[in-house]
Amino acid sequence: MAAIEVSVAEQTVGTNETSRTTEFIRRNPTVVISASILITMFLLAIFAPFLATDPLELAPWQRLMPPGEFGWFGTDHLGRDVYARTIYGARISLSVGLFVALVSTSVGLFIGLLAGYVRIVDTVVMRIMDGLMAIPGILFAIALMALVGSSVQNVI
Repeated sequence: MAAIEVSVAEQTVGTNETSRTTEFIRRNPTVVISASILITMFLLAIFAPFLATDPLELAPWQRLMPPGEFGWFGTDHLGRDVYARTIYGARISLSVGLFVALVSTSVGLFIGLLAGYVRIVDTVVMRIMDGLMAIPGILFAIALMALVGSSVQNVI
């Protein structure tokens, strides 16, 4: 029997975005590992009240214990469970990240729409961005934190 030859053009006709994404994920195990870690941390943060003890509970008789019966990650110098503190800290980190993403997306969408329809707003926004791009990001962040203070509310 003769082998059937298929040209490259005929092979790529049937591909769609889903199969390309699936192929990318299959070829890159880093994507799978990273997604697994993020999903695990997200689920741990959501179900923290059911999975851990009170992160502020003091137990001085259990201070500086290694990982084991007193906690998966051990205890700190005050006897607090490091695992519980890590999970509850992930809750705060995720809520800050989601809130910042939501607010910055909303503000950026509004300013972008306004700049797209009003020429003078576009010019003003571009001049502001030119000024911000001239300052290194870390220097700008340090100056901003010195100006408003370094609390969680100000970081948001």
